[in-house]
Amino acid sequence: VWDLIIPAILVYIGANLIYRSGGKSHSSKHEASGSENPDAVSNAAPSQSENVREQLRLPHAEKAPEFIRSFAFMSYCDLHPVMQPVRGGDLSAVLGGIKLDLRDSSLEGDEAVLDVFTFWGGIEILVPPDWTISNKVTTLIGGFVDSRRPTKVIPTKTLVIRGFNLMSGIEVKN
Repeated sequence: VWDLIIPAILVYIGANLIYRSGGKSHSSKHEASGSENPDAVSNAAPSQSENVREQLRLPHAEKAPEFIRSFAFMSYCDLHPVMQPVRGGDLSAVLGGIKLDLRDSSLEGDEAVLDVFTFWGGIEILVPPDWTISNKVTTLIGGFVDSRRPTKVIPTKTLVIRGFNLMSGIEVKN
């Protein structure tokens, strides 16, 4: 039985990493430009293209909510988004760690989804006291700990944490 389970787990992890990394670079580049036609900026003169990019980027950056993406492989990431409201995220830690501090952030709506994947690593998430956590993480030989302290603040926002945790730990604090 173990001759089948261990390779199946490794294939699942590899497929998950490939799926998470593929296909997102084109949409992020398109979102970051703020233009319907990304070639419109490159067709401008070299001296004017910088000004055109700044004009397109600044108004778009103020309005657009932030989607947090991070991948830590044998490393550590410390994230602290504060400029725009958070609309969700995608965190992956393989033999590494990620600390996501959302205490000074706000959510775009009443709910945001944070997709997580950990393998021999860890993720620490710090949230404001008025957020509720919905745990939808599948854990195998690891742990998900909600160590938020009780507060008298009525929760108004929900952070849904979903994903896969293999031989790792995920902790939520406030």
